[in-house]
Amino acid sequence: MNQLLTPVEAARELGIGLKTLNRARKAGELAYINIGFGTQREAPRFDRADLEAWMEKRRKTLCPSSSEKVTRRASTPTTSGYAVVDFAALRAQRRSEKQKR
Repeated sequence: MNQLLTPVEAARELGIGLKTLNRARKAGELAYINIGFGTQREAPRFDRADLEAWMEKRRKTLCPSSSEKVTRRASTPTTSGYAVVDFAALRAQRRSEKQKR
């Protein structure tokens, strides 16, 4: 039977903090064995095989595979089909016209 590790020992083995270990445990990401019988507090212990499985599950590769499809943003034209309006001239034209009653 494998020797079970305490949370402090498991965190040290993984190279992470105790809070991070407990967060992973409570989120269901890291398997553990509860050796306690209390209803208020658990006494979690960790198997080395479970720690290794958790590390493998979290292993990442930074370089994306060239076989994966890369999504690109849709390009939009840099010019619009709208004309520039000279508001000052339009305002002067409307003022010069006769007002309707």
